[in-house]
Amino acid sequence: MLKKALDNNDNDHEQALEIIRHLCLAIRKNSHLIHIPQLSSDSINSFAQFLNRAETKALTLIYGKRRDLNAIATLVYIKMVISYDEVSRRENGTIYVNPSMSSQVELYEECHLLTENLQDAEFYRIVSKVVQKTRRIDTAVYQTNYFPVQGGGITIKDVYKLECLLGHHLCLAILDSDKKWPNCKENGNTAKKFEEEMHSTTSPLLCEHYIMSEVSEIENLIPVDVLSRFSSPSQKAFLKNYNHVLPWCDVKKGLEYKILYDKTAYEEWKKEFPTEVDWATVDELRSSSKDKKDYEGKVKQRQFPAVYDPWGTQILSKILYPDSKHALKYDLYSTDLTKLHPNQKAEWQEIGWRLFSWACCFVRRNF
Repeated sequence: MLKKALDNNDNDHEQALEIIRHLCLAIRKNSHLIHIPQLSSDSINSFAQFLNRAETKALTLIYGKRRDLNAIATLVYIKMVISYDEVSRRENGTIYVNPSMSSQVELYEECHLLTENLQDAEFYRIVSKVVQKTRRIDTAVYQTNYFPVQGGGITIKDVYKLECLLGHHLCLAILDSDKKWPNCKENGNTAKKFEEEMHSTTSPLLCEHYIMSEVSEIENLIPVDVLSRFSSPSQKAFLKNYNHVLPWCDVKKGLEYKILYDKTAYEEWKKEFPTEVDWATVDELRSSSKDKKDYEGKVKQRQFPAVYDPWGTQILSKILYPDSKHALKYDLYSTDLTKLHPNQKAEWQEIGWRLFSWACCFVRRNF
């Protein structure tokens, strides 16, 4: 995140120096971008007698990059302002932190990225870098840096709530929507429980969450040209013929008959798979079931042919950590956003820019 120091707190020199040291440490640790608008060569010289060599070098870097930092400050949608003149609050894309009121905030710690699985955080790093390049922000100078935190499915709401309550550092949570059919208006259980929990939680100062809306889950963000390299002939045919509904297909498990009790799911997937699904049996089970739970129980006892061959639960891991057979066949970092499905493109842009805004920093330097 880009953090700005607004005032030098002349009334308390020691506190001001402590904040400067923390901000310098953030630069040295590559935790955040720091922008001090009123910094000058004279003020660096005056601070130098109280700072060590590495801290002075960090301030000099900030001063040297002041024009670039000012430009990035106008681009990112969220920033933190450090000031003793302000009240700690969140307002219009700005987090105001008064160190005397929010002393537990660790200004030098990197943002926490909370996802359901740790490998998700690695995929989002790639997404962010691709989006950064499309916005012409030099990837040789700027990057994202964050500490990945695993939420573990339904328990992600508890981990996020703890981050909010502690208030030690920035935290961005990214969740799957788990919508299982086109035009689905309702999120899946994990996202739904998360939102319910957030409604009962005081608006957090340092945390934000994002639930995908244009795709079902992270595997639906995998570009078709990448996914096809890990596909059988039948899977490649599916990608070619059903690319338009790929954002809502269950890439890992395939279409599950248990979701077809829902009227909208039934109608949407019947339009797409008029002959591939055993609709006669589905109709029989739906009409003979008392409720959704009864229907799902009956489906569980049946053996249905696969509508399409799924890629398995390890597909994202295979793509992120390929074996020698696939290692040189693709480069996810070179993804062309214009060639993605419109829903994929929208999510890549949204997630990539959110992550850059929350976790931007310099490319690692030695201090």
